Amino acid sequence: MKEIICDTNIWYDLGKGLIQKPKNVKLIATWVNIIELGFSHPEIKEKLNPDDTINAAKAILNYSDEIIEQNAFAYPCAKVEKGVELKSQPSILSILKDIADTGLPSNSTYHTHKYRYDYFIDMKNNFADTYNREKRNIRSKEIYNRASRESFKKSDSAQIEEHVLGLLSDIRDYLNKEQQLEIVFPDDDSFHRTLETIKIQLECFIYTRQTFAKKSILEKNMKIQPNDFFDLLNLIYVGNDKLYWTKDKRWITSIKEAKMEKYLYN
Repeated sequence: MKEIICDTNIWYDLGKGLIQKPKNVKLIATWVNIIELGFSHPEIKEKLNPDDTINAAKAILNYSDEIIEQNAFAYPCAKVEKGVELKSQPSILSILKDIADTGLPSNSTYHTHKYRYDYFIDMKNNFADTYNREKRNIRSKEIYNRASRESFKKSDSAQIEEHVLGLLSDIRDYLNKEQQLEIVFPDDDSFHRTLETIKIQLECFIYTRQTFAKKSILEKNMKIQPNDFFDLLNLIYVGNDKLYWTKDKRWITSIKEAKMEKYLYN
């Protein structure tokens, strides 16, 4: 049976009745879906249609066959550090149930999860700021004529390695700050094996992120948005044994341009 990681908009469309749950597949909701869906400050959510949010939450509860409650950096830890044992975190199912009832988490639910939520919101904003700042630096220092532009276009292997190292750094940062754990590599071989494991097992995320980042740099008017952070993070859950379901043309195009279309569920 195919296991399908869903973009958050799939749950909205299921809730609205615009699409039906496919037969003979296993639909999987993620931490990213739930955080995007409704765990936000009430004054922000008041600007949205509460019925759509409520129905999307109900769609997850009614149609998902599995809910991955680990955030996007906790989830791949076992792939990076064999045998790692993470401290248990408060279940996010209370968020989902509150949203299904009223469209927003209750005050007690909100404050229970607020620290971790704010941590990722800060990362989301920093992600966009950092990418756009790096874009300006690269365009001014590395893409200053036609020859340098062509050289940058062909530097895919080096860029892939940078994104693998970046994800490993994010995972180590999460373990250190949230779990008080540290990954120790006894030698260079174990370090490089870990990098290769990330590249192979999380290739949909790595290659799509690299392609998306490169495209944003080459296209002068393309700007990375904070919400792009969560869209990319959701791809971390797409391991070698899973597919990804989205109707967002921007991400379908990015995944295809990364030559990762084998992971797309049609």
